[in-house]
Formats: sequence, structure tokens, C-alpha cells
Amino acid sequence: NKKEIEYKKLCGITYSKKYRKFFICNPLTDNIHVINDKLETIDKINFRKNKKKDSSCHLNDITSDGDFLYVTYFSKIGKWREGIFDGGVSKIDLKKNYRINEIISNLKKPHSPEIIDGKIYVLDSFNGNLNSKKKILAYFPGFVRGLANDKKNFYIGQSESMYISKMLKSKKSPIMLNAGIYQYDSINKISKFLSISDITNIHDIKILT
Repeated sequence: NKKEIEYKKLCGITYSKKYRKFFICNPLTDNIHVINDKLETIDKINFRKNKKKDSSCHLNDITSDGDFLYVTYFSKIGKWREGIFDGGVSKIDLKKNYRINEIISNLKKPHSPEIIDGKIYVLDSFNGNLNSKKKILAYFPGFVRGLANDKKNFYIGQSESMYISKMLKSKKSPIMLNAGIYQYDSINKISKFLSISDITNIHDIKILT
């Protein structure tokens, strides 16, 4: 089934089997649109709330797990356009009037929140880090976005040319410029990289079984 949704820009989607609803991020308004199985918009979650009208948190990715949503954003206070990147991951309670609670902070342009074996993981994209709730698990030398796990390894996507000039000023070197996917063994702390020459940006990774 296909239906056009009347918003200019959408970024990040998840489906809750428990609630039988889609949740889609709108980075222009900082709303999360709630859509039912008939593809009808039935509600919205206002992430920005009391912030100024010209502020922008830039919601970009979302996942669901039971009664909760997990969403990433560039700026908690809504000032990423002013160069303030106080990004993180917030947990939204679907049972308690969409109560929002930040659970991971101090990330720069994060993406790809995922619940793996009951734990939250996220990519600190600009800094090239794979983070759990409590610590940095691994570093990768590029802009990382797209995360999956097959019970043995993590799979982390890397885009070809995201923010390279800014990375040269602030990231560790060297910086990898090619797009591809890392296969990372977090137990033995080893990885290998599959370079993909036909694309420049990776947004998401799904493992098909």
C-alpha cells in the first residue's frame, strides 16, 4: 500500500507492533507523526514543546521497543543551526502522555538508535563512535550512520562525504572518505570494512534472514 503524506520533509520511521502504529520524525517541525495501519495521521508528538518557534532540534532517527520510542536529534536545546550540537537520545513513554526523558547526551549529529538484546545503542555519527548508554564501544574514522546486529557482530554504515571539511578540523586522523559497511566484533575488538563504490551515503542497515 502507498499513500502520500502531506509533509515537506520526513526523516526516520519505526513501526510499533504492540500499538500497530507508525512513528515518523519531521526534522523541520520537530514533531513525531503518529500514523495508523490505514496510513492516516492520527496524532503528533511535539518534541520541541516550549522552545522558541525558530529553534530546531533536528529529529532524524527513531526506533520503538514495547511502550517506548527512542529518538535522536542534533540539539536538545534547539540551536544546532547556531553551531550548538548538544545531541543525544531521548526515550518517549507511549503510556504516559508521551513523556520525554533524555538517556544519552553529548553526542554530535547522532543517528541510528537501536535496541539490541534489550540495550540501547546509537551512533555518534560525526565523532565516528558506536555508543551504548554508558560508554563508547568503538571508533570508526568517518561519518557513521546505519546500525544493525546479527547476535554476533555489529554492522555500521559509513557515508562517503558528510562534513569532511569540518571533520578535518576536529576529528582524529586519518579520515576515511569511501562509503561502505563495517563488520565489528565487539568481543574481540576487531573489524573489517566492505567498501561500496556505487553509492555515496548510507542511511540505514537491515539484516534479512
